[in-house]
Amino acid sequence: MSESKLFYVELKEYRESSEISLEDISDFTKIDIKYLLAIEEGDFSCLPNVYMRLFLRSYCEYLKVDAVKALNDYEFHTIGKISSESIISTDNIQDQDIEIDPSLSQDDLNVAPITKSQIMTIAATIIMLALAFYLISSITSTDTNSIKQSQNSLEEKYLEDKSAEISSNPALSSLPNQNLLSSKEFSSTPISSKSYFLNTEFPPYIFTIKALAQTKINIDNGGEQIINKIINEGDYFSFDVSSVIKFDLWSTSHITCKLNDINLSSTLFGVEEYSIRGSFESEDQKLYYQLHPQFKY
Repeated sequence: MSESKLFYVELKEYRESSEISLEDISDFTKIDIKYLLAIEEGDFSCLPNVYMRLFLRSYCEYLKVDAVKALNDYEFHTIGKISSESIISTDNIQDQDIEIDPSLSQDDLNVAPITKSQIMTIAATIIMLALAFYLISSITSTDTNSIKQSQNSLEEKYLEDKSAEISSNPALSSLPNQNLLSSKEFSSTPISSKSYFLNTEFPPYIFTIKALAQTKINIDNGGEQIINKIINEGDYFSFDVSSVIKFDLWSTSHITCKLNDINLSSTLFGVEEYSIRGSFESEDQKLYYQLHPQFKY
């Protein structure tokens, strides 16, 4: 390189004469083009000295020119002399601890140094995350087992309660035959001999029957609605009582019978195996009824 020209100008002219683009150098060396331009323009203040020397060396090596002479020229150009330290090969620069200007980002420098402390920090972080994941998994597994045990206990208790309930409530008797109810199932004593005053709401009066098992009913709602049939579990009937309703029920334990808000089954009839004949008169709010042993024939 001639002494009449600045060294960086000669480097640029040599690059251009060799038809080498800055993009080629940047792709190979991974140095940002703006720093390559700074080298060729003599703007050496944009980077710390140590990085500028590294970039200049890589630039020269790609151009296949004397990198040591270029570094000496750079040293003389920037500080006016060549120190003995600057003549040392730049191979040792990468082994030195370098203070990086905090204003420079890694993206600008295109370098990503990883120190031992960083490696240790990353390893410790991974270990902590793995430990946390293990603890969370253990807690979740314990909670899941506890929930399953609780569910099993509840299911066992439910089955025990259900078994006890079934034991305490024997199966309802079945119908002895498919014959409809008739007067022969009941005594000839007039049901008016026994009455019960129902302190219920004012009209309308609603008489309802729900079957708990297959049973027989015979209902006469003042001649307006007459039902004499065998009904099945779950069947439901409702009657608007305008004057008098008469009813024969084969089994008090097979039905739930209500008049408005009064549960006649639990209040009067009970749950024993009796047939019942009764009537209700809306005028005086009196219920007449008789219980009879079930007719089994």
